[in-house]
Formats: sequence, structure tokens, C-alpha cells
Amino acid sequence: MKKIYINGFSAICAQGDGCQTIVANMMSRPKSPQLRSLHFDNEIKQIYYFPAFDKNRLTLREIVDKIAKQILVTLHACHWCESQLDEIPIFLASTSFSLSSHEIRFFNIEQERLAQACHDQPFSLSEITEQLKLKWPALSVINIATSCTSGSNALLYAQRYIRQGLIKRALVVGFEAFNSVTLEGFYSLGLLTAKFNSPFSSNSDGLILGEGVGCIAISDRPNPDHYNHFILHDGKNECDIGNITTTDSKVVAKLINDTLTQTGINPFEIVAIKPHATGSPVNDNVEQQSIAATFISEPPLLFFKSYLGHTLGASGVLETIMLLLIFQSQRMPILPHYQDNEGDVEDKFSGKKVLTALPSGYYLLNCLGFGGNNTSLILEITN
Repeated sequence: MKKIYINGFSAICAQGDGCQTIVANMMSRPKSPQLRSLHFDNEIKQIYYFPAFDKNRLTLREIVDKIAKQILVTLHACHWCESQLDEIPIFLASTSFSLSSHEIRFFNIEQERLAQACHDQPFSLSEITEQLKLKWPALSVINIATSCTSGSNALLYAQRYIRQGLIKRALVVGFEAFNSVTLEGFYSLGLLTAKFNSPFSSNSDGLILGEGVGCIAISDRPNPDHYNHFILHDGKNECDIGNITTTDSKVVAKLINDTLTQTGINPFEIVAIKPHATGSPVNDNVEQQSIAATFISEPPLLFFKSYLGHTLGASGVLETIMLLLIFQSQRMPILPHYQDNEGDVEDKFSGKKVLTALPSGYYLLNCLGFGGNNTSLILEITN
């Protein structure tokens, strides 16, 4: 089977702009979430949030500029040329797309004109694509919007396009920005936490959202500059239609087993798992049960939302980049200082404290989406 390599990547997230800055912050003093004001039911609520950008809401131009910057930085990391973008499709994954730009306009409109404005300027997933094509007219963009699994599915689809010989290279971009619609939606469902606790911990009672842009370049050839080879194996996507907000642990366990079978990898060959681990007690419990049902001896677990927040449609891309950055640094990040209900600090970054650096081998990357859309990928890191 044709191997698909990760050739380069770039990101901006809550830990900084650019890979070097992100690693430096994670290794020395990880940034904590900030409080954001949320107007809900005529009251102002203070909600934790992991910001990546220097303003609350981005205009469409600012969104496109930030995505374009990560594309160019990633191209440079791969030694690919900007002029080659006419033959390198972009798989763009998000849940918010240009929603923050729409909100800027709507907040400046009188209430009686708001309904008409929404009708005249409907939310469109193609807005960013159209703007990117103004910069690169021959660019091909494929939008992926499958809730929290958008980024993971974009990686899955892109590697399959290459494996089937439809394209030779691809850029996978995950993007998410602050907007009131998303934050208020999660708050209304009671999914956000007022605390700062670790996912998978007994004290975790909700999630913290975050924003960022990540870009990953993949092709059927390794980057000669990389001593370590990052190989993106196949994965699997499955939609559980039994529940509108969550999924069954048996469905997730089957997804993981099918992914391992499909790639010809045994459970004992998995050196670590990156779970979805949002901090939602119900969904975290589902994922823990599915992992326990699949692995006789549970591999170490790696949690990245403790540093990024839940970046929704961008999480599959950004959290994969975090894994690669940590492997390259050959050090584990500083543990975020979580306070449990008794005031003790939880020293919990991985499921097993023996990890001092990430080993080579196979990694299982889980992403469980709102609405039951679930994806598992296999990433191999070789020396």
C-alpha cells in the first residue's frame, strides 16, 4: 500500500503563533485559558476560553489572511513553491468558517433590520474559499464540515485522494475562531465548565473551547529534511445515528477495532493514544470505556485540549501538529496546573507517568464529533 507522508506543518493556537513559539511555551510555561464575557438570557456570564488571536472576532479578510499565512509557512517547510498551489488542493476543515465576520456585521445592525440582514446575507461555507481563490485563482478547495471531526476527516479524505492516485500532494487546514453562536450554543446545552480541570479526571465537568489555525502538508514522498518520517496511515469514519449529541461506547470500540484491522495493526503495537477527551463527563466516559474494551493493556494517553482548548473542527489538525512537535522536541511539556475540588494540583498529562519522551511507533488518533460522527486515524512515526 502506498505510504502517505506528512511533509510539513504550521500552526497558530493558544500557545503561540508558529511552531517554535508553541513548543517554547508548552515546555516552559503553558498559557492558561482566559475569561470571556458571554451575553446569555439578558445576563453576562464569564466563560473560560483559549484565545489564539489578538481580537475577539475576525473579519473575513483577517480570517483569510491567517489561513493564507499558515499555508505559506507550511509550503516553505516542505520546500514547495507557492506557484505550485494550482496542483495542490486544500482540504479546509471548520465548524465556524466565517461566522465571526458575520457577527461583526450583525452587531452593528439595529434589531429590526437583523432578520432581514440574515436573510440577505446567508451564512455560506464557500466565503473563505472564494477569498482564497482571489489570492490563488487556480486553487482547488474542498470544504469539510462534520462537526468536531472536520479536521480528522479532512486528513482522512486527503490521504485517500493521494493513495488512489487522484492527486500527489495536499494541504489540510483546520480553522476555528471565536463566535457567540458557537459559545452560546455549547453553554445552553450545559457543556461548558466554570472550572479548569483536566479531561478524563474525576473532577472534569465540562469543556473549554479554543481557537486556532493549523496546516499540514501530505504527499506520497517523505521530506528529505526530516530525520523522522511521519506516515499517515488509513483510518475510518463512522456515524452513530442513535443519539443526536453523543455516541455509544460499543460503536466507538468497533470503530477503533475496525481501524486497527483495516491498517493491519495489532492493539499491542499502539505506543500511545490521543483521545478526543473534551472534558465532557459523558463523552469522556464513553471514550474511556471504548479504549478499555479494545486494549488489554491500555497504552499511554496524550491530552492536548489542556493546552489548546477544544478547537472543534480544527482539533484533528491542531492536535496532530502538537503530537508531532512534542515528538520532535523529544521532551514532554510542562504539566498544566489543574486544581481539583480539594485544591490539590493534578499532575496529569499522560495516562502513564513513565513517559519522558514520545517513542517511535504507531499512534491512535481519536476524534468523536457532536452528533455521533466519529473518526480514528493511525499515525506512524519512524526514525
